Amino acid sequence: MKSEVAFELKHADAHNAFKQIAGECIKHLQSHQNIVLHEIDAESVHQMRVALRRLRCAFLVFKKIVGSANSKTLMDELNVVADTLGKARDLDIFLTQTLPAVLTQFNGHSGLIKLRDKAIAAQAQAYIEVRKVLAAIRYRRMLTTLSDWIESERWRQRTPEYKTPKVRALATAHLNQYHKQLKVRGKHLANAQPEARHATRIAAKKLRYTAEFFASFYSVAESRAYIRKLSQLQDCLGMLNDIMITEKLLFNIVGSRPSRALEDAFNILSGWNACSAMHGVTQMNQAWQKFSAQKPFWH
Repeated sequence: MKSEVAFELKHADAHNAFKQIAGECIKHLQSHQNIVLHEIDAESVHQMRVALRRLRCAFLVFKKIVGSANSKTLMDELNVVADTLGKARDLDIFLTQTLPAVLTQFNGHSGLIKLRDKAIAAQAQAYIEVRKVLAAIRYRRMLTTLSDWIESERWRQRTPEYKTPKVRALATAHLNQYHKQLKVRGKHLANAQPEARHATRIAAKKLRYTAEFFASFYSVAESRAYIRKLSQLQDCLGMLNDIMITEKLLFNIVGSRPSRALEDAFNILSGWNACSAMHGVTQMNQAWQKFSAQKPFWH
């Protein structure tokens, strides 16, 4: 997953660092929303979700500066958007990544073709729901308020006497915390249940976004190597998560009383997912070993 946002924070204090990071996240979000409003575009939906996750991570990292009350209110609003985008994204992955490979192996299978058509209809409906959220006054008001709040640095009015920490010290503290959290979760990753793997994936994302925020403070070569190995682990965990989501999607798409052809397609995909999961766990274990051997670049 290539980042579309670069952060150069060497000469920023903590307030300016948050302002720059949050501002870039909003620009990233807005640069894709007009595309999603007018067409089905899997990459733009994905990039909007990345922007929202980065923004949530920024509020978490800088929580003591911006205030937890501000964080919670805004996160609740952002989660509504993220959840709606997530439903579209799940169908995008199924239609662009999972199903095409199966159709290639079972060319002309009537059940798989019917399943594809039903998934396309569900995807179209999911995008309608996304556009309702993005076109709503609530979303536009939230984005305008958030942008103004960040640009005017109104969080400074909350605790003017609060001693602003050095950005590098703040970065190092959070990177240490998130790295340790991921290492703890990863100890039992090889035999973890899907829910535990999902939690590890979330921890990996939080660490990666934080590492990307502050990489400019440290060695370029070391930070890139660390983030690359972390990204590879995240991709493996993401693939396994997609398989778990596909299982849930299939039940919704096929319905409670499927035709014989659709039931056949369901069984084919379930078997395919089982084989993919076995291969995915092997790749995940290899990625974890490589990441575990990587030294933190901020030490």
